[in-house]
This record gives sequence, structure tokens and C-alpha cells, in this order.
Amino acid sequence: MSRQWLASEVNLGGLRSYAWIELDKVIGGGVERWNDFSAHRPDTVPWIVRQVLSADDPEQAVLQAQCDDVHRWADLVRVPGPAGPVYVVGNGRHRTHAMRILGVPAMAAEITVRPIPLLVEQTELHEPGDPDHLAEAVWRGLIDHGLVDGDIVRRPNGTALQPYRAAAPWLLLSPRRALICTRTYQQVYPGALGVPEEAFASVEAWVRWCVSG
Repeated sequence: MSRQWLASEVNLGGLRSYAWIELDKVIGGGVERWNDFSAHRPDTVPWIVRQVLSADDPEQAVLQAQCDDVHRWADLVRVPGPAGPVYVVGNGRHRTHAMRILGVPAMAAEITVRPIPLLVEQTELHEPGDPDHLAEAVWRGLIDHGLVDGDIVRRPNGTALQPYRAAAPWLLLSPRRALICTRTYQQVYPGALGVPEEAFASVEAWVRWCVSG
């Protein structure tokens, strides 16, 4: 999941809090597969796991690994959805991976919540390799599906959407990113968005389902 959906014409800020989060609801982290860090400190996760498993007090070692005098709390963005939230990892990817490998069900983290953008420009939605599509048709389809409420407006540089509500904020991303995020949400909360299985087949299938309304 990308943080692109946070962009807006006005910086609305955000709310930060500290909480325990369920690790099976953490997604992203800048890697395609869990624990695939390539050249980015690849020894960190094995080191954390060894430290915990060899400690006299593993429970205390887990807490120290999550936040100690050297590493601040993991930093995650809370992304709401109709059945519950998911979390996008910012700082703390290695610790999050290590906790999952260790089977730890929850992790203490610093959580940021941000509002949906005030305006989504059509030009912001196109990414290299995307199929040709009309953003307006996708928006109207999402509105007809009951997943987004908003107004479609004309602006000097093209069409834009003023969203008032989105069942999940990533629906306002490009079709490619929206599909990736919806697939992930489907794994955590099966059926919560009401998207049929055939829509997950490809970006083109996702666009076809969106515009079908």
C-alpha cells in the first residue's frame, strides 16, 4: 500500500497515538515478500530472532526488541476499512518482520491516522504500465458500487474527484495500487468490500468491474 492517498491540496496533518496492533493486519513495508530485504540490513531480522530465542526471559526480550533505548517504536499508518483497519509500515520494518517470524500476535507501535484527501486529480492516477482508462468512469463506478461518495468536478488541468467518504482510502489510488491493496484487504477481511473474485485477476479486470457500477 502506498502513502500516495494522503496527498491533498491542503496539509490536514494527522493524529498520532500509541497502541498494540495485530501483526496479521500489517501490510506493505517496502518489500514484495515478508523478510525480503535484499541489501538493506539483511542480518537484522535473524539477529532479533536469535536475541529473543536465546534470552533468559523471552517475553522481556520481545518487548525490548519492539522498543528500546536505541530503536524508537515502530511507526505505522492506520488505514481504515469497512471491516477494520490495516497498517502500513513506515519505520520498523525489520522488527515487524521479526515479530511475525517469532509468532508474536501483537506489537506496540506509534500509529498515525490521516484523513482522506480533499481532491484527487485524474492526472495523479496514471502510472507507467497502467492500461488506458478513464478516471471519471472508474470514480462513477466506485460511487455506483457504494464504495465512494463524492463529486466529480471539472478543473483546468482535467477531471478531479472531491471525495466525502471512501470505504477504504486506497480506492482513490491508481487502479494498479487499488487492486494490490484490495487483494491484501481481502486476505485479512474476506468479502468485506464486496468485490467479486473475478475483479482480482488483473488490473484490466479491476477496471472493468469498477466501471460496471
